[in-house]
Amino acid sequence: SAATAISSTELGAGVSAIAARRYAIPFQVDIGFVAYNTSNIPLAPRTWTDMEGLEVKYVFPASQGAGDAADAFLLQYLAEGGELLSEGGRPYLDSAIVARVLTVYRQAVDAGVVPITVRNLQTVQDCWDAYMQDKATMTNVSSWLYQRERSALRRTRYAPIPTTSGVSSTLARSWSWAIVTDDPIRQQIASQYILAVLSPHALASWCSQSYHLPAHRAAMALVIEDESYRTFLEELLKNAHPYPDLSYYTGLQSIIIRAIEDVLDGVSTPERAAVTAAAMVARLR
Repeated sequence: SAATAISSTELGAGVSAIAARRYAIPFQVDIGFVAYNTSNIPLAPRTWTDMEGLEVKYVFPASQGAGDAADAFLLQYLAEGGELLSEGGRPYLDSAIVARVLTVYRQAVDAGVVPITVRNLQTVQDCWDAYMQDKATMTNVSSWLYQRERSALRRTRYAPIPTTSGVSSTLARSWSWAIVTDDPIRQQIASQYILAVLSPHALASWCSQSYHLPAHRAAMALVIEDESYRTFLEELLKNAHPYPDLSYYTGLQSIIIRAIEDVLDGVSTPERAAVTAAAMVARLR
């Protein structure tokens, strides 16, 4: 799993297995959560209902672009128990769950909790820029963006992305080392190299400079000294959903974002947009 942090012992055993078959060992990972301004929000809401009555201006991507808007939506969908594959292994969206999430989006905009300007935000970077310019009090953010700016943040805290039920949900994007050569000598050299670069201190040095999170627990404490923040990240990683490895995911993203845009623009109801999206996804290959 992209979200699994493993020990040094498990790492050594895994790299040894590379010589026998094609295998991959993750080394860095990014996840998503929310950052919020503690001057406006003493404690981040865990559910959408918790936002009611708070001085919240929450932003997340909601426009076509790099697919970030669909990823943000997917967090909500998965937290509700949604699946992306049918029992027969075909592309799938549960229209009832999609409609519930779209309804929450629409209600949040109507209530002023989410500004309609999210329709202009294509990426998490766009949202983070709005937050840093004091145009939002809470935003979706990637761990990479947060790590990059963390030393300069004074009034910003972190929390899981709010969901309808309060169930924590995040996606994990990971990068891995793999050995693809069939040459036994090169396999051995590659295994030794991977073990060296994935040693806790080497990996910690890499992640400290690159702002990614280490995929191995032994290195996490060397990168994140703040115990509270480290515990938060490890809990999210433990329960993270691997980023979808589906050949049709780009098409699915486009369909989801179109549904979001139609509902926020008022050209479709959540129910109608959900049924349309589910039907279009079912035709993907």
